[in-house]
Amino acid sequence: MSDWPYSTSRWRRLRLQVLRSEPLCRECRRAGKIVAATDVDHIKPVAYGGMPCDCNNLQPLCHSCHSKKTNAQDGGGWQRKHDRAVDAATGWPLGKDHWWNGDGAVGEKSLGADAHRPVCPIAEES
Repeated sequence: MSDWPYSTSRWRRLRLQVLRSEPLCRECRRAGKIVAATDVDHIKPVAYGGMPCDCNNLQPLCHSCHSKKTNAQDGGGWQRKHDRAVDAATGWPLGKDHWWNGDGAVGEKSLGADAHRPVCPIAEES
């Protein structure tokens, strides 16, 4: 939780406000269970255009429900949409807008995947 907006005092206040106003997990309540909410979830993920600090886009969930929702949305880990397009044979990213293939942080062209491939000393000798 170190990335923006989660490192801001605004987010911490908003998170507490959501948990205080609705202390039970919304998904568990729908299933007829009473479970304390521990996480504040973006209904529409920020990575997909959801507003990070919009109260209408936030819901309280228990950690289990939050993990299940996150796993269902992005396959078990946070990934940008363009990170998913990879070459099946090599595993290298395909999109030319991918950070690996795109411009560097200082505006220069990235060295790309070839510059970062591991060097095998045995293969180079032959």
